[in-house]
Amino acid sequence: MIRNILCDIGNVILFFDLGPALRRLNQRPGLAEADALARLVHHRDLVELGRTTPAEFLDAVRSELGFPGTAAEACALYEDIFTLNEAMAGLIAGWKRSGLRLVLFSNISPIHADFIERRFPVFGQFDEAIFSFRTGDLKLHNGMYREAVDPLGLEPAATFYLDDSPANCATGRRFGFVTHEYSGLRHAALLAELAAAGVR
Repeated sequence: MIRNILCDIGNVILFFDLGPALRRLNQRPGLAEADALARLVHHRDLVELGRTTPAEFLDAVRSELGFPGTAAEACALYEDIFTLNEAMAGLIAGWKRSGLRLVLFSNISPIHADFIERRFPVFGQFDEAIFSFRTGDLKLHNGMYREAVDPLGLEPAATFYLDDSPANCATGRRFGFVTHEYSGLRHAALLAELAAAGVR
């Protein structure tokens, strides 16, 4: 019986598009968008691992991409990349009403974690969160999954796990979670798997 929902954020609860923000942040002449993205991702991974602070991340991005604005201006651009997946928001409200334990599970920085909590009320319905910047590990590795099992105490066989990454889903299955690889284009497939698992 499913008692817990372990839920990714990016491209599950929130769709995101970094492209517009990246194009505004990248003011370095001759720096191709792909190269600018690689530089941004390098520093993003560090702040999502908790190895650099948000201030250090913003300073590095401004320096690497030649952004002439303030750290606050860079932060505002980097924050505002999300759109709510309304279909998922409706499901989450139903899960909360039914008494399921709701746990966020995301590679995320303090910048985005704080922003989405302020911007999107749906996150107020979650009971707990496992965030990479707190655990010091990314979902690419096993540490976050171990955190979900112990000390958080989620029983994998009683936990429905949603993620958009095939690699993350493979890890989730290896740990024994009831796992669904989510796509907004195949939302009906999620509904079918939830029904099969007895989740309404």
